[in-house]
Amino acid sequence: MTCRILPITDMIPTLGHEQSSLLLHRLTRPGSDFHRKLTTWLYTSVKATPADGTIAVVADHGEIVGWARTERWSEPLDSRQDGAVTHWDTLEAFVEPTYRSRGIAAFASAGLYATALHDAVRTVAVFRPSMLLVARRAGLCPTLFERREGVWVKA
Repeated sequence: MTCRILPITDMIPTLGHEQSSLLLHRLTRPGSDFHRKLTTWLYTSVKATPADGTIAVVADHGEIVGWARTERWSEPLDSRQDGAVTHWDTLEAFVEPTYRSRGIAAFASAGLYATALHDAVRTVAVFRPSMLLVARRAGLCPTLFERREGVWVKA
């Protein structure tokens, strides 16, 4: 297995349109934030920016079998009067169903931690309970967020 860490801005040029399209159609959950972004980057003139983060792509004998990605996310602090925000590194991942339970998402997440995360204390925001274990196995300290009334809040 190999893990390639790429800024999102380099993903499509490096992987190529065919591999990026495979990632979109076979290895991304429809309706997810990344699915929407990747669709836009592949099929419109809109391109990814450095703010869109970093991706770790895992391949087995040249075939992409999973990925993890991170980007900065800002959480407004409603209780503060000064309009302050907290910044998080988010973490999400997807692994081909036949490759699940092999530590691939944690492998990719550990690669991101080593190269791309901003927080020296390893804290990340996750948006699915299943990502808690992935993040912990990668040596990260996850905080789960859930959507309540259309807003992401700490669970």
